[in-house]
Amino acid sequence: MLNTRRRRALACAGATAALCGVMAPGALAGPLNAGGPVDLLMEHDGMADRSIQQVQASQAQMDAHIQSVAAAGPAAEIERAKSLLDSGAIDQAEFDQLKAKALA
Repeated sequence: MLNTRRRRALACAGATAALCGVMAPGALAGPLNAGGPVDLLMEHDGMADRSIQQVQASQAQMDAHIQSVAAAGPAAEIERAKSLLDSGAIDQAEFDQLKAKALA
């Protein structure tokens, strides 16, 4: 006869498996129930760690992207305006306005 602790553990694992829809015949047959509900419960911490790492990597990637598209400062703005002036896209008055705005 199973002791109370073992019966509760089996009942808990069985209930969890039934709720998750992973109960298979013999899933709780022995201690080496690879792929059974007990294994799912044991791997929970690893999944949480991987999820945290994925979020951190995504955040780092987003930060890098924002920094790459953000203006580097007044010098970069003036350089961009100068290239527009040199290409003929803007005239000297527009360049002066952009330069004053960048330095403000």
